[in-house]
Amino acid sequence: MRKKHIYRSAAVEAFDQEALWRSLDPGQQVVVAIDVAKTKFIAAFGDRSCTWLRLVKWEHPRQVSDFLALLEVVKSRGHEVVVVLEPTGTYGDALRYQLGQRGIEVHRASTKHVHDAAELYDGVPSKHDAKDAAILLWLYSHGRTTKWLPIDEDRRKLRALVDERELFEVPLRRATGKLEALLARHFPELERVVDVSRRPSVWSLLQAWPSPKHIAAHAAEARALLARESRGKFADGVVEGIVQAATSSCGQPLEPGDERLLRRLLAEMRRCEDEISAIDGELAELTAAPEVAALRKVLGPVTLAVVLAYVGSPKQYPSATAFEKACGLNLREHSSGTHQGKLRITKRGPGIVRRYLHLATLRLIQREPLVRTWYERRGGYRAESKMKAVTAVTRKLTRALKHLAQGAAFDATKLFDARRLALAPSSTASAGGRAALP
Repeated sequence: MRKKHIYRSAAVEAFDQEALWRSLDPGQQVVVAIDVAKTKFIAAFGDRSCTWLRLVKWEHPRQVSDFLALLEVVKSRGHEVVVVLEPTGTYGDALRYQLGQRGIEVHRASTKHVHDAAELYDGVPSKHDAKDAAILLWLYSHGRTTKWLPIDEDRRKLRALVDERELFEVPLRRATGKLEALLARHFPELERVVDVSRRPSVWSLLQAWPSPKHIAAHAAEARALLARESRGKFADGVVEGIVQAATSSCGQPLEPGDERLLRRLLAEMRRCEDEISAIDGELAELTAAPEVAALRKVLGPVTLAVVLAYVGSPKQYPSATAFEKACGLNLREHSSGTHQGKLRITKRGPGIVRRYLHLATLRLIQREPLVRTWYERRGGYRAESKMKAVTAVTRKLTRALKHLAQGAAFDATKLFDARRLALAPSSTASAGGRAALP
């Protein structure tokens, strides 16, 4: 019969150190598994067999110095100390830093493993903080943890810049959606002529004359403004198409309040766009190293910065599939008996990495004829489920990054069989070079 577990913890200031010393052999390794929360921390002290001996709790950050002093006492008595944590956001980062400053080795355990082991550990599916600490100890004893090494300064700098970029990217996407909704009500013809979300020159036009009737009344000035702001890059007929759309618009007339809202919305979009452009320049400088040149050609500087910041260089992973798994792009399946479950990606890695790799994939599909042909022949594409087809290309691209990081040049024919796709040899290379993506 399984022994009943009674999870009784003592406050750090009332912790019975002598009882702990009696439970340990001289020089024995002590494993300290910590369940991290916002303020309430609890740790399980374990012996050589990783059976928890004592539970201690404290309030973070008020009592963290008391807990660290306790670990120092354990070390001073000749015991090696290893700490096991879960990656619970940023709540444990300060403690992890303090442990590193004291030369204490830190291991990390998967939150999924802790969740799934709840019933395996003691036969009871319940979960609470003290039990989670004991489970962390148990996972360490079964080799289910890895060393948690601090990230280097270059990667921290990249991550800070990427996070700063998101401060403006997120509101820009939200404002773009709001702009689309306003135009659908007041100027629905404009989106059929030009993609407003990607044309700051059109933003300038709408800031000057928010209403279609005002654009039509100032047609000559509108044409000149668009030509000046776009630097003549509009395709033939686009400028005239915008003016004609304003002349015949069926949209609901704008009230003065609507015009003010539209102008302020466009000003905010412009501000965010300028901030993003400045940060992108810094990211381009930080990703200009020769050793990542092949990755940059395929991903572009921003996507490369996101990958390096959140999952690290593909070169540090033992295999291409290990890197794919770190990005959360490996497949999972739930099947049983006659039920055949669908294959889906796990989404275990950082979501921001998958989002930017998705954008890099769209550029790759657009510029590489061989990739586009394979994409269009996927079952998902033909079934009008194009996202699945894009994800299939993303997984192939992600596995290729491991080889690019080791110095290989990008070659689409190594990912997609041109012979099976019946492509002419001349069509397998893009016009600007096989791997050149901005």
